[in-house]
Amino acid sequence: MEPVAGDNPADGSRLEEETGLLVCPADLVLVHAIHVEQGFDQAGQFVLFVFATDTWTGELTNTEPDKHLAAQWVSGDRLPEPAFPTATQALVAYRDGSPSFSRYGWSATTA
Repeated sequence: MEPVAGDNPADGSRLEEETGLLVCPADLVLVHAIHVEQGFDQAGQFVLFVFATDTWTGELTNTEPDKHLAAQWVSGDRLPEPAFPTATQALVAYRDGSPSFSRYGWSATTA
């Protein structure tokens, strides 16, 4: 199957846009979702979907240096700092086999 672009968040087009890596949609597995109370841009709530794959082509590239300090391969037990806390939360949950849904930024009393 060839990589495709479109409106589906699992189609891999966003990954290519942000990292230079190409993936086939069939190779993506949804591994975590986070309901975020407020993003760093203060634009409100959103849900972050995290996908995993072990198949890709291309070279990892920091295509958004105005947003990210670096793009690099790292060991799952040595995540970089600084990092977006939501990304770290999702990666740690996936790595540790924790539940595939979490929340970020909500107070303990928010239902």
